[in-house]
Amino acid sequence: MDSIVAGRNIDHQLHPCFVDLISFSTLEGKWINCQPNDAADGLAQIIQNVLGLPLVYVALIDPAQDIDGVAVRIDGQPVAVEELRHICVLLEPYLVANPETSSLIAHPKSRDILCFTSVRSETEGRQAIVAVGSADLTFPSENDNYILALTAKQGLMFLKQVELLNRLHQVNGNENAMNERMDNVLVRNTIQYQETTSFSTEATQRNNRLLAMLESLLVHAPFGFAFFDQDHSYVRINKVLAQMNGLPVESHYDRTVSEVLPQATAQAVNEAVDRVFSTGKAVENMEITGETSAIPGQVRHWLTNFYPVMSEGQTIYVGETVIEITEQKQAVEALQESHAILRAVFEGTGDGIYLKDRQSRYLMINAAGASFIGRSIEEMVGRTPSEIMSPETAEKVIADDQFVMNHRQAQTFEDIIILDGVTSYYHSTKAPYYDAEGNVAGIIGISRDITPQKRTEKFNQLLAKAGEILNSSLDYSTRLENIAQLAVPSFADWCVVSIGSQDEAVQQVAVAHTDPDKVAMVSELQHRYPSDPKSQTGARQVLQTGRPVLYPTITDDMVVAAAKDANHLQILRSLQIMSAMIVPLKARGNTLGVMTFICAESGRHYTEADVALAEELGRRAGLAIDNARLYGAEREARRTAEWIAKRMTSLQTVTASLSKSLTSDEVAATVIKQGISVLEATSGLVVLLDEDGTMLEILDALGYPVEAIEAWQQFPVSAATPLSETVRTGEPILLETIAALRDRFPEFVNQSSTNHQALVTLPLTLEDKIIGAIGLSFTEPQQFQADDLGFMMALARQCTQALERARLFEAEQQARAEAEAAQENLAMLTQERERNRLAQELHDNVAQAIGYLNLKLAGADSALRTGDTDEVEAVLSELKQVVNEVYTDVREEIFSLRSQRHADSHFLELLHRYVDKYKRFYRLNIQLEQEVADDMLDFPAEVRLQVVRTIQEALMNTRKHAQVNEALIRISHADEYVRISVEDQGQGFNTTSMAEGKKNSFGLRIMRERMASIDGKLDIFSTVGEGTQTIISVPTHLGLSHGPAHHEPGE
Repeated sequence: MDSIVAGRNIDHQLHPCFVDLISFSTLEGKWINCQPNDAADGLAQIIQNVLGLPLVYVALIDPAQDIDGVAVRIDGQPVAVEELRHICVLLEPYLVANPETSSLIAHPKSRDILCFTSVRSETEGRQAIVAVGSADLTFPSENDNYILALTAKQGLMFLKQVELLNRLHQVNGNENAMNERMDNVLVRNTIQYQETTSFSTEATQRNNRLLAMLESLLVHAPFGFAFFDQDHSYVRINKVLAQMNGLPVESHYDRTVSEVLPQATAQAVNEAVDRVFSTGKAVENMEITGETSAIPGQVRHWLTNFYPVMSEGQTIYVGETVIEITEQKQAVEALQESHAILRAVFEGTGDGIYLKDRQSRYLMINAAGASFIGRSIEEMVGRTPSEIMSPETAEKVIADDQFVMNHRQAQTFEDIIILDGVTSYYHSTKAPYYDAEGNVAGIIGISRDITPQKRTEKFNQLLAKAGEILNSSLDYSTRLENIAQLAVPSFADWCVVSIGSQDEAVQQVAVAHTDPDKVAMVSELQHRYPSDPKSQTGARQVLQTGRPVLYPTITDDMVVAAAKDANHLQILRSLQIMSAMIVPLKARGNTLGVMTFICAESGRHYTEADVALAEELGRRAGLAIDNARLYGAEREARRTAEWIAKRMTSLQTVTASLSKSLTSDEVAATVIKQGISVLEATSGLVVLLDEDGTMLEILDALGYPVEAIEAWQQFPVSAATPLSETVRTGEPILLETIAALRDRFPEFVNQSSTNHQALVTLPLTLEDKIIGAIGLSFTEPQQFQADDLGFMMALARQCTQALERARLFEAEQQARAEAEAAQENLAMLTQERERNRLAQELHDNVAQAIGYLNLKLAGADSALRTGDTDEVEAVLSELKQVVNEVYTDVREEIFSLRSQRHADSHFLELLHRYVDKYKRFYRLNIQLEQEVADDMLDFPAEVRLQVVRTIQEALMNTRKHAQVNEALIRISHADEYVRISVEDQGQGFNTTSMAEGKKNSFGLRIMRERMASIDGKLDIFSTVGEGTQTIISVPTHLGLSHGPAHHEPGE
């Protein structure tokens, strides 16, 4: 007992311990008056709050004391008395069958699936049963089982306390005296307790045993206990809570909450303690989140209860019970996240997923699975297939389920469901699931909608048969009749095939139905009530748009709107049409007719998927019609083919002759000669428009008198002649008799000196432009056929093409001659410029040096005569230097001229060869950097030569004027140009006065002329003391358009 009081009065400790125990057991401090049902509900509330469960069941049973307390909480709320018995009846089979194993049950209200688990604790005939349901199908964890077991033991403790109280009551023999003495135990101090002499020695001993039990509870309970005084100082604390706080038990006494706990945690505890002291009421199920000294920096979670310890109506202490729920909260959060992911997968898939018990009752199903049956999830859960499906379907589904459970292995099935007249097919995989003891508890299934595949499969079979039918006869009417019969009844109850087009009347060619009488009825309807050619709906709409029309459901209003009179309406209603679709018969982009599919007595309804399949059947039927028509057309074409072959031979002859004609005159002569021969004309001519387009000129003529040709050698386009009108309008003119010619062109007939009886004029059209005309004359009247005009227009087209080829040939000959002349002039100009440049170089360098040598030689001769040997030696040394410089200049000019011999080499090869020799001859260190691909530098020969010579000029200037022994050639690409930069770090010069320099002006002009000749650019940038940069820009297309690349970029 000393460990209980811990240096304080035993009476002050006895009451808190009692209240603490009863508070945890029942959530009510008034345990003396607590009924068993209330105690059970208090325990249920603790579990619901700690574990967050939607279903909690607690039963406290002690037959010896006639105690049967039951409480149920659903979604946090206690179940009313009138509902309690019903819920208990639902749960009883699971409690009796598998009292301590998990089962799947339906939520009593929401129909969600719960994992149902129960724990039973028994001793001395007393029972405490705790059962819970969790939406987490992995429930319970080890911690969950521990909490449930602990709660069951608390229930037994309550029953034990009730028994002790009853015994105390029996010992005193008076209920009122017992209540008075128990109040003294709970609220009075030790002195009052000792003064109560009415207790017997046996009662005192029992109280001592109860105190020992309470001490054992404080020491060994797996949750924390503490008591606080008015100053919030610790009065009593057990080891569990002390360890939570991270301090020994003795370190808590005479210290306040704020001195023991971190600030945030202490604040929450202090607020709760203040509230209990001020109100005298308990603070229940308060969750505190914070830190302790035990694990600094880590946030923990506790579930606490604060309750008053009363004495004479005053709160003298506040008791606290603490259960750490950190791991549970983390587990719950993890489970909630896992559940959310599972739910997302469960609801996100388009496949139906469901869970059933042994009786095939749906325990769980997703929205997709419910939609397959045309139901909601709420309508499915808790029900068997017999309650929601047709008898035939339900019988098969249940048989499949039982087969899977009996054979204890996964199986696949194909299910057929008819919903609102639409047949759907599903591929289902079902597998058994087991309880903890290995017994089959039910099945889990996945169903996938395979309706599109099944429809495609069946329709492919239909199409295969249709292909056989369509290939069996050349008569398309027979073919269509067979196709209509094929569609009935597998795809339609009615099938009607009609032929027509957008501008034609619709002709019904085939009707199919299983009842011949109804076929006759439809034929009679078509005869009595033909379709309106002006209609914009139904078959006429499909013919006009070429697109199918779907009527998923035919309503009575639609039937009334289609009827033309009462008798018609009666007949249409008797057909009981439920759904229809009309698809076009198409071939090569043309709509040749329609196929109408109708569902009536079968009760089916068409969907968009059916339309797609029907369109394919219509397409094949359309091809059959088109092929039949083509076959007929082929026979007709064969008849005319022989006649056309003769004309083709004639055209080939003309073509062969024209291919040998190179000039316009030769073409005109060939066309007239061959045209007269083929068409058996007596004369003909070809006229062409002049450049102004106002006059026509005879290019060649045959069979006309010379004076007639001279008279009409040129005549205006505006003249009233057949040829002029053909040129103006672009249309051919065929006049078969002289009368027709005179009626249309009377003035022309009067002016003509020829004996024309018939006349033809044909336009010569080149790319929608009239360039002239052909005229043919006949001395006999003619009867031209449509094929004749086609042949003559073909002759005219050949003439036009031949004339254009001749014109191009003549233009090419002239252009070639001009190009050759220009090339010769360019070569002469280049040679002249090179001579001028060489002359200027010789004048500026060699000639001046020779003049200077003559002057110095005269001075040396004078000094020699006077005997001034020092002056002679100085002059000779200077003369030697000048001679070396002249030699270098002459050598460089010779080197530059020799580089032209390698003009056929690739640009890079030529440049590398030149740079290597330049380094060797003039000891100038030249670096070459290439930043572009080789194919961009594959210049034509003339471009290569001009670019290399310009680089030579730039390097020559570097050697002469920069006064450095290093230079850089950088090849890059920018702004549609290949840029070749020659750079040095020499003395530079002033670019503003560059044009005035005598030494540079001629060389720079030559460099600019070279670049201009290839559409390039030359830019020079220089600063005195900082060097010079000469940029040669060559158009990119000169390299890219000239042959493939040969090298990779590199120095």
